[in-house]
Amino acid sequence: MKEIIKLSILEEYIPLIFPEMKEDSGRFARQISLERGDPILDKIARMDRQIHNRTGARVFYGFDIIREYSSDELGNASYFYLKIKPSSYFDPVGEECGTHYEDLLACNECGAGGQQVGPLYLKTKFIPKRTDIAATIAGEIVVSGRLADLMQKHAISGVVLAPVFEIGRGGVTETGWYQWLPSSPFFDIVAPTMIRESLFDEEVTSCPCGDTLGSNLLSEIFLIRPLQGGADVMWSRQYIGRRIGFLRPRQVAVVGKKLINLMSTFEVKGFDVEVAHAKSSDGLWS
Repeated sequence: MKEIIKLSILEEYIPLIFPEMKEDSGRFARQISLERGDPILDKIARMDRQIHNRTGARVFYGFDIIREYSSDELGNASYFYLKIKPSSYFDPVGEECGTHYEDLLACNECGAGGQQVGPLYLKTKFIPKRTDIAATIAGEIVVSGRLADLMQKHAISGVVLAPVFEIGRGGVTETGWYQWLPSSPFFDIVAPTMIRESLFDEEVTSCPCGDTLGSNLLSEIFLIRPLQGGADVMWSRQYIGRRIGFLRPRQVAVVGKKLINLMSTFEVKGFDVEVAHAKSSDGLWS
């Protein structure tokens, strides 16, 4: 497996990291791609920690981690982390469109666990075009009617498909999109999974109640398989993210080969996959 780190470096720091490059005052940031293990990443990490500790600022404003697998690595895997592509996220989120959440049972420390009450309302014109699976920036996952039909036809377990509605001048209408809601036994995310507030942070800042593990998933997922048995889609018991405004911590979806093969066969668009490592009750990883 090869890891590629994509960083949007703020332009003012470019000459400090890459002396051969000049700052372009007309640009806000520059996207840089580096392979894990590149010594330049260590240089960026040191500079980022120093500046963040001194001022609270960051050297970069965004990042993504791309994992590239060989055909053997994918063929030998039993479980996969379903990762919505960055280009398949959109807003406004459900709460801005009429969706109601009840937070009485949410964690007092991190805000995770608020329950959606009633259907998901969205403005579907903002869902990215030519995609079958997408998510709001608050983590509400939706799938196209095409993908919903495929999942129902092939009896995909572990997920409920609920119609998405839209409130317009003519009232409430169905949109042809479906929300992806969990229905399976939940799994626990365990070490050596790495979840931090930012890419180069060393300190673990999880919720003291154990609900939210941090803001960003930085490694492959390691999990304990549910004792009740797996499903085609399984969901994490813990959350990732932060409660800020309409943004909410989200659960992680891990899927089996049946769904991955189905989505590949029918060229479903809008997602990437990463290998997930599951430990069974006998202590063996798969």
